[in-house]
Amino acid sequence: MTKKPIKPTPPAQPAMTHVAQQVGQWIETGNQLFRQGRLAEAVQAFRQGLALAPHSVPVQCNLAAALQQSGRREEALHHYQNALRLDANQPSVYYNLAKLYQEMGREVESEAAYRRAIQLQPSMAAAHFNLGNSYHRLKRMNEAIACYQNALHHQPNFVPALVNLSATLLEKGFLREVPHLLERAIALDPNHAENWNQKGNYLSRVGNPQEAAACYERALSLKQPYPEALYNLALVQKRIGRLREALNHLHHLIASQPHNLLFRAAAMEVQMSMCDWQDYLHFGKNLIKPALMKKDELTLLPWATVFLPISLQEQYDLTEIFTRNRLSHIKPLPPVKRPGREIIRVGYVSADFHDHATSQLMAGLFGLHDRQRFKIYGYSFGPDDGSVLRQRVVSGCDTFVNVIQHNHEEIAERIRQDEIDILVDLKGYTMDCRPEIFALRPAPIQVAYLGYPGTMAASFMDYLIGDAVVTPPWSAAGYSEKLVWLPGSYQVNDHMQPIDPQPVSRREHGLPEEAFVFCCFNANYKIEPTIWSVWMAILRRVPQGVLWLLRGSPEGEENLRRHAKAAGVDEERLIFAPKMLRPRHLARHALADLFLDTWVCNAHTTASDALWGGVPVLTCPGETFASRVAASLLTAVGLPEMVAPSLESYQEIAVGLAESPGSLQQIRERLLVNRLTFPLFDTPSFTRNLEQAYLQMWQRQQAGLPPESFAVSASPPTFGS
Repeated sequence: MTKKPIKPTPPAQPAMTHVAQQVGQWIETGNQLFRQGRLAEAVQAFRQGLALAPHSVPVQCNLAAALQQSGRREEALHHYQNALRLDANQPSVYYNLAKLYQEMGREVESEAAYRRAIQLQPSMAAAHFNLGNSYHRLKRMNEAIACYQNALHHQPNFVPALVNLSATLLEKGFLREVPHLLERAIALDPNHAENWNQKGNYLSRVGNPQEAAACYERALSLKQPYPEALYNLALVQKRIGRLREALNHLHHLIASQPHNLLFRAAAMEVQMSMCDWQDYLHFGKNLIKPALMKKDELTLLPWATVFLPISLQEQYDLTEIFTRNRLSHIKPLPPVKRPGREIIRVGYVSADFHDHATSQLMAGLFGLHDRQRFKIYGYSFGPDDGSVLRQRVVSGCDTFVNVIQHNHEEIAERIRQDEIDILVDLKGYTMDCRPEIFALRPAPIQVAYLGYPGTMAASFMDYLIGDAVVTPPWSAAGYSEKLVWLPGSYQVNDHMQPIDPQPVSRREHGLPEEAFVFCCFNANYKIEPTIWSVWMAILRRVPQGVLWLLRGSPEGEENLRRHAKAAGVDEERLIFAPKMLRPRHLARHALADLFLDTWVCNAHTTASDALWGGVPVLTCPGETFASRVAASLLTAVGLPEMVAPSLESYQEIAVGLAESPGSLQQIRERLLVNRLTFPLFDTPSFTRNLEQAYLQMWQRQQAGLPPESFAVSASPPTFGS
């Protein structure tokens, strides 16, 4: 946000007398000293003038300005008030007084002073602009937008107002207007760094991180230091895989602001993507506890808490702080109670209705809903990639609306107009999320599901859909939502996923023919030092074993090889698999013997892929949602013995299966049968169970009862038993 104000013209001075001439000389001397930064001498000069003319408004104002610049705010306030007692109709005095009140944190008085300045001089663009900045700090976004628009009405080429208006509109989700405003600002002043930073924010928001990075780099070439642009650049560099550069920038920011928790959290995320664990074990001491203490500051993004070694309660507390700081200013729409009707309207909201893990899991669900009881709406604020998955989602909905160009309020109003009864958030606090839509309360029942493995810590979310394994009853205190326990697993899966029928070979994928292949196709950031030490112990005990991992960043691969060597394991026993099209990826699972799950943050879609591909998964659940997902999947596919009660038993099971090919083969054969007989991949039965959950929510709401946790009875299986 641009904060540079435009100073109004001071009041005109009266006609000169001998005394007035002396006063004018002291004012001129004081102003020269002020411009030179010699504030103490400037104050003395203005006091000399004040001694000659105690009723002079210009002297009172100039003295107040010098005192304000010196940090002597109470004295400055006294002289501004004196000036107004002498003449209460000076807009510039009210303007400067408003700025002083802002510095003192007295926002109510500041607002009143800006409003009085505007009342006296409606064309004062600077007052409109600064009042807009005040409203933005207070998160009164609609009023901030109106102020910036007023500033531009009176001064159309006011570049800082163009920039701040675009920033506020972007925060509100008004994407349509932003490019035009930024192009105007850049055309007027191509050397204004804030213009380029804000353009980078827009491009990052609409999914162009490469172009966004170029804009941030341009901003930094024009202004140094510029922490905001440097932080933004680091974030998009992480997205496009320029990890070393991102980490260097974040370390530079941390050096200048060592207590900034956002910078430290972002650096930790980059380090995890690089498998650089040097700070990981000290994370709680250096970051989590300070974050929990700074309750009034924007701290950790909730997504960062998912893959860190913290408790369920700490995760909840951090998320609650974030939710309060980001969303508490949003006023919900008036409550609505839908009339009883036979067909319940369910709306699914996401940015991931394309070739994304969420749609990979859910694509088969939408079209299976019972149209005699439910009407299905999809609201997409993400890209249309033209993929088969996108088309399956669109065709599975009765109404599918692309709302990517609409702001939060417009989307909420559209949901209201569609009379949605149950609104389901598939994003939570993941990238490109828009929880503001749900904070507006467009639907009487609002549900968190699938996209985010944790609580929203928000009063506007009524239910979270889980199961008895991933969200056991004892964990209820870690969720603000009421828990719904589905039978089987909470995770929907697509029983129509194609597996490439073409043969696969170990040679084709660089795997030794006679080796025992342990695999884990999770993203690198889920690998942390505790589970790595267990994996290395397994490899030391299984000398014919190799570890097949998904290729991430070059830095990650390099660090993992280094970690293996440090653990006494030949780095050549690590084999990295490139990313490939999904049907072929599913097919290559047949080459692995056993999938080793990560610990703090499990395999989610990745674990389902392994099981669908016929590879047994071994997991060890923790306390949080993210650490219990694989246990949920294994229970629902009939392999509970693959859920280890401790990391020690996890290691023993892995080694035992590697040394007992017959036992492993029995498990693989059971898995191949269970895929088509147990609940995990029975999409039609899952849909009936989910619908039963929706129906119970609806019945409680219609009866005037508050949300309450409940378990859903299992529907008859479709695949068989």
